[in-house]
Amino acid sequence: MEETLFTWIHLADLHVGRVDATDAGRPARVLEALRRDIASRPGPARVDWILVTGDVAGGGGAASAYEAAAEWLISAASAAQIDPTWIWVVPGNHDVRRDDDGERHLARLLDGLRSGRDPLDAALDDPADRARLAGRLGPFLDFAARFAPWSLEGSAPPAEQRLFWMRKIRVAGALRVRLVGLDTALLSAGGDGADAGALQVGHEQLAAALVPPIADEGELVVALSHHPLGPAWLADAGQADGWLHGHAHVHLSGHAHDLGSARLRAGSGGPLVHVVAGAAGREEDGPRGLGYNFGEVVHDGEGGLELRVWPRRWSEADGAFGPDTGSLLKGRSFASHRLRARLPLGPTTAPPPPAEQAATPPASTAPADIVYFHASEDDELLVELERHLIRMRQRGIIAGFARRSTELAASAVSSQVESARVFLVLLSPALLASGVFDDPEMKRAVERAEAGEARLIPIHLAPCDAEATPVHEFQGLPRDGVAVTAGDPGEIFTDIAWELQRVIEYLDGQ
Repeated sequence: MEETLFTWIHLADLHVGRVDATDAGRPARVLEALRRDIASRPGPARVDWILVTGDVAGGGGAASAYEAAAEWLISAASAAQIDPTWIWVVPGNHDVRRDDDGERHLARLLDGLRSGRDPLDAALDDPADRARLAGRLGPFLDFAARFAPWSLEGSAPPAEQRLFWMRKIRVAGALRVRLVGLDTALLSAGGDGADAGALQVGHEQLAAALVPPIADEGELVVALSHHPLGPAWLADAGQADGWLHGHAHVHLSGHAHDLGSARLRAGSGGPLVHVVAGAAGREEDGPRGLGYNFGEVVHDGEGGLELRVWPRRWSEADGAFGPDTGSLLKGRSFASHRLRARLPLGPTTAPPPPAEQAATPPASTAPADIVYFHASEDDELLVELERHLIRMRQRGIIAGFARRSTELAASAVSSQVESARVFLVLLSPALLASGVFDDPEMKRAVERAEAGEARLIPIHLAPCDAEATPVHEFQGLPRDGVAVTAGDPGEIFTDIAWELQRVIEYLDGQ
């Protein structure tokens, strides 16, 4: 049975805040039309992420432009019916602030790097040089700190540590996605002519993307960068492009406004599928320059994965975005690309329950009360789980927690059981030995969940045999049933937090 595993909207070259010399209102009109097109959902039935591959703001990296960019992206997330937490961004050449490039130490540093005399990794290894390069992206990095991946972690590290990133996310069943955010704009110093062949990715970015090692099966690598990783832009193109073809499955980029590159909006086939977003907010080289796309990864039920791309383009005559029919086969609304990544066959690839197959509903409007059933021996892991949920509390998705610990009287949570919308049962050997499944509060929670009044979600905290418990038939997290303590707890709790957010948003949409 065919199954949609995850989806995205791919944007680039938004240039929010740019002023058009010939028509001051045109950029704003295009961005508003883009937001409306996103809301009309012309691609997959749901959207999970928004991926932005650079040139977010206009105005040469001014802080005020990023305020406008953040406001627009949050409105786009609302139109896509996702939380802004799931917006992922990498910088482009227009996100670099060049006000201080004439400063003696910075000018000398850039000259050595852009001429090819000095390797980028040597500069990144020097704290002072790394700080100088990060300073050129200061407003962008401040803007990016409010979005993924940093928004998923509660706080962002110093700017020097946020130049590039890698995150692994469990999206469905046995599939994990490794999202790799590359920074190709670190050395950008001007327009296309000035930057051609002068940029570097360096070894540190690529090495960081490989930790931990990429799995042979069950893991899909999606790399994001502003520039295509070829010799037209990069001095170290051989290393960067070789890494992509050797390790990544999908590469999403921006910085392409011309007619030829626009054809890549539907994706180029082969072992590595390269998809260009086109320019969503700036048109330089003809009427096909403005565009973006939707993407969807589908499992064929036999281990194979397919990428589907819905390319969209701007029509000046209509004042709206529509299908980029010039990039598609006649009669098709999307392009299909077979991916070389595969899923292991077996029960872990079973489709999610009906609630998660439905289109993602609007963002949460009523905070949800959560009741935990857990063993006191697992208090430390519960605290870690709550730490990963704190952002949901701050955004009003979760109202509060009530704990039914094996050391507390059942009456302590009896009233909360009647009003809670989500029950989390933290499965472990200690919980199974506690007798909590015979308590009236647990039985009432199961009754309310079976009646559709609330959701009950077992959390596989530690390996145990829960088949004899009354919660065995409910869909648990992680979806593949691998216990939190059997892997990386921080990584698995991040996945669980994302799934819980989608469950609560679904409840609000009912």
